[in-house]
Amino acid sequence: MPPYYLRTNQPQKWHALQLNLAMDDDGSNPSPPYDLVILGASGFTGKYVVREALKFLNTPSSPLKSFAVAGRNHSKLLDTLKWAAKPNSPPPSIAILTADTADPVSLRMLCSRTRLVLNCVGPFRLHGGPVVAACVQAGCDYLDICGEPEFMERMEFVYHDQAVETGSLVVSACGFDSVPAELGWMFNSKQWVYPAVPNRIEAYLSLESDKNIVANFGTYESAVLGVAHMDKLIELRRSRPRRSKPKKGPSEDEVASASFKMWFVGRGYSDLRTSINVGDKEVDAEIITRIMGPDAGYLTTPIILLQCALIVLGQRDRLPKGGVLTPGIVFGPMDLQERLQQNGISFDVISRRIGSTK
Repeated sequence: MPPYYLRTNQPQKWHALQLNLAMDDDGSNPSPPYDLVILGASGFTGKYVVREALKFLNTPSSPLKSFAVAGRNHSKLLDTLKWAAKPNSPPPSIAILTADTADPVSLRMLCSRTRLVLNCVGPFRLHGGPVVAACVQAGCDYLDICGEPEFMERMEFVYHDQAVETGSLVVSACGFDSVPAELGWMFNSKQWVYPAVPNRIEAYLSLESDKNIVANFGTYESAVLGVAHMDKLIELRRSRPRRSKPKKGPSEDEVASASFKMWFVGRGYSDLRTSINVGDKEVDAEIITRIMGPDAGYLTTPIILLQCALIVLGQRDRLPKGGVLTPGIVFGPMDLQERLQQNGISFDVISRRIGSTK
């Protein structure tokens, strides 16, 4: 079989790699050369993920010492690195790997070269399954920014047992679609001190901008597919062009001007001891908390994804050995909230009323 080629961001440097490179000469498994690979790095969200990753590459307290970008088009990936690194030049150590979600061999090669894949190729219903399969088979970890419930549940159903066996940790929705809601619920819950107890917590979202609120086509398409019926999905797959060209997304100014606020309104009882057997008792306590951050899709999502990745790289022994799990299960007990607060996402208590709320 001919060698597959992985190219660095210096065009004159090529590396021919045989498919059996996952084994050393003595048959042992070497450490992968890259801590993580960003797949779909030239996509609209992917390039912001690359920019966020560069902030933590080889910094004193960061476990991220090496990473690569991957996709179908080398020149677009090189342009992404130049954009993400500006005004500096991209570090020459960052490799550019050619991989296609429609090419299982390229995905297996990719997964053999890294500890962790950050998948930014959507819609995930159409492109995510082969990537998860390759990661699980190779035993490397996988994070994505999916917001499509059917895809996530299908991956858990199909791959969870195998992922546990191979030690592959698969966590979808490591972006705005899930993490603020999960951490926001947990943050509000922690404000209730016994004997006060919440009866329900409701969330409200506001997207704000001085300019237009714009999303690129891939984000829109993922949202549509996330609520699509399966019969319609099959029809769409048959009619959809094999490779759609990316549509223009928001400008850098539009991204920079956007932000989000998410309120969590917890209502419950001031004293569990007097309320536990009174199902129709009116709530008499309310705690309101809020999460705020920059543009939800293109700034907050990369921040969340990278902090999840750094936890995986730096604290892997404290995480589940393997399996297809949710962000709250994997990262909720860790220091993710503190990390997000250090990177521009705030968690605040807005009001607290115990014993008088109607």
